[in-house]
Amino acid sequence: MSANIYQFYRNGDHFYTNSFDEGVNAQYAYERTLGTVATSGPTYQAITRWYNLGNGDRVITTGVSGHPAIAGSILNIYVNEYGQLISLPSDSSGNISGTNVPVTQASSNGTWRYEGILGYTTGNSNSLPVHTYYNHNLKDHIYLTDFNILGNGGNGYVYEGIAFYI
Repeated sequence: MSANIYQFYRNGDHFYTNSFDEGVNAQYAYERTLGTVATSGPTYQAITRWYNLGNGDRVITTGVSGHPAIAGSILNIYVNEYGQLISLPSDSSGNISGTNVPVTQASSNGTWRYEGILGYTTGNSNSLPVHTYYNHNLKDHIYLTDFNILGNGGNGYVYEGIAFYI
């Protein structure tokens, strides 16, 4: 099975979700569909969403190792689909379910909050690359499958590289 990842925008902030209703209900304007991802798969990498409690930025990634600020400072709680704060779900290996992130890396005073899994990628470089950019002034990440939109950077966004493949 598969699902779309949708890109929304509001006041200098990009928002990514696999639920179109979530974006609309959060009063963001729909911009585009980033792409289609698997909704399950034991050998696939989870695409997770993280929220920065300090500046409002959101990051989507297949692993926090490329984001040292997240790896070193994440909360061990997140908001479920009902708005309740709950503990990070863990698997038998002690990782946050569906990820390679150990629950023990979570910090109760962290600035990044885990918001869940958007879908799964095989990590296959023959798939569509998702390019990531960051705007320091806006404290905003944007993800694009079309490199030509921002190229090596533009409009205040600096190119960070390929985040993952879908």
